[in-house]
Amino acid sequence: MEHRISQGQFVCLSLLLLAMQAAADPLLVKVPPGTFVLGADAPRQGPPTRMDMPAFAITATEITVGDYRAFVAATDYQPPAGCFDWQDGAFVDVPDSRWDDARHASSDALPVVCIRWADAVAYADWLSAADGARWRLPTEAEWEYAAKGANSASQPLTPDGACTFANLHDAASVQAGGPGLDPLPCDDGYAKTAPVGGRRANGFGLHDSLGNVTEWTSSCWRDAHDSPDADCSRHVARGGAWKDDLAQASTTSRVGLSEDFRSGYFGFRLVRER
Repeated sequence: MEHRISQGQFVCLSLLLLAMQAAADPLLVKVPPGTFVLGADAPRQGPPTRMDMPAFAITATEITVGDYRAFVAATDYQPPAGCFDWQDGAFVDVPDSRWDDARHASSDALPVVCIRWADAVAYADWLSAADGARWRLPTEAEWEYAAKGANSASQPLTPDGACTFANLHDAASVQAGGPGLDPLPCDDGYAKTAPVGGRRANGFGLHDSLGNVTEWTSSCWRDAHDSPDADCSRHVARGGAWKDDLAQASTTSRVGLSEDFRSGYFGFRLVRER
């Protein structure tokens, strides 16, 4: 018996396949080879170290709720509940908070948050198995080189122009009772995370490298870039988030956190190796 589908069914199926393909294949940008100075002469950010970088491909945006939802649907993988989040005027542990609840996943275009380091690695492993290439978290050197976008300044943004490039603490988060920092002189309408790719890209084509969410890297924590002692129970996270002001959001600021840490301002992007 011959089975036919209607034009409407064909259109719906085509859109579904396109959505699945988009979720499985995040948009990449090619970062050119070059030389740059890693770090800055500041506590936990130095010493400044000159590095030669090969070309590599990295996702243009942070991995989204929609991207992660496709992974969970395909594998039944589920990150544990619980998230360090802004609630009732303070950052607290919220036991029932999840990556896919209404607080964090009102749109598939938002960056996925409340994700542990291991949850990001699991997503990368799934992508690797899906297309045969190796997907992974960037090293912190790769992250900083790509985030600078050929601009050597640790803080390339100014208060008047920052909102064009980054989702940081502004009037929208103040109105929502956000952190008590000096807000940027703008209102983007997003108290917390904003849809990825909505702001101008840097010189290498990356969006949101200095705002929206702080991003996991693959690198084990070192107190200094030249320290021989690596603590692999913690991993380096880079970049500012929606809660931060310009003093906190720079291309050289770094923190080292437990692999189990998850919060409403932590996400990730990936590197793809052929």
